[in-house]
Amino acid sequence: MSWNKILEKLATIFNIPYVREDATRFSGTGIVGDDVEDILKDLVEAAHGNRFEAQNGIVFLDEFDKLAANSGNRVDISGDVQRALLTLLEGAKISIRPSVKDNFTPYEFDTTNTIFFVGGAFDGIEQIVNRRILKEKGGKIGFTNVQNKEIIKEITSDDVHEFGIDKQLAGRVPNVIHLNNLDENTLLEIINSEEGFVNLNRKSYEFEGVKLTLSDAFKQNLAHKSYID
Repeated sequence: MSWNKILEKLATIFNIPYVREDATRFSGTGIVGDDVEDILKDLVEAAHGNRFEAQNGIVFLDEFDKLAANSGNRVDISGDVQRALLTLLEGAKISIRPSVKDNFTPYEFDTTNTIFFVGGAFDGIEQIVNRRILKEKGGKIGFTNVQNKEIIKEITSDDVHEFGIDKQLAGRVPNVIHLNNLDENTLLEIINSEEGFVNLNRKSYEFEGVKLTLSDAFKQNLAHKSYID
């Protein structure tokens, strides 16, 4: 299960508005991309216009690792976006201004009680974690021969900062959690589930009068290929 699905489920359980945003769509000024204030506008929209409920909502900012200063952005806007996001995460009263397409008067959005989650692949951060641990242990002990998932368990906000995220911004999301990759058995459970891809397609075929039958061996191979991919 992805972070998006987990947070979406939690928001449903607690009946609070939730939005998933892609960090790569934003720029610091909105000139070459959307303004970070649009996150709050989207949250208000998710709350069906109820600004009070929106202020107590959940935001998941995906592809957060792409904002790193060393991520190779074609346009160097990562610093501006990080600084703009820091204001939101600090808990501040943000003045929301309407754009040409919007139809509302300016209003204030207090992010003090808004919950922010950030996520991303952070490809290569395991090397940063390994170097830090080697240095802390005087170069005697490291995780060089340990699987990446074991290395990632040791990740800290300082590692996220060295990866290219502003130190203050990294400090605003101090709880670092990783999700393990799905194994073949879990993928097979998903394939066989009522809401899984196979059963949904089987039902679609039934509407056309076609009965779709897949062998256990085929589904096992499908799970294996998905795992490898």
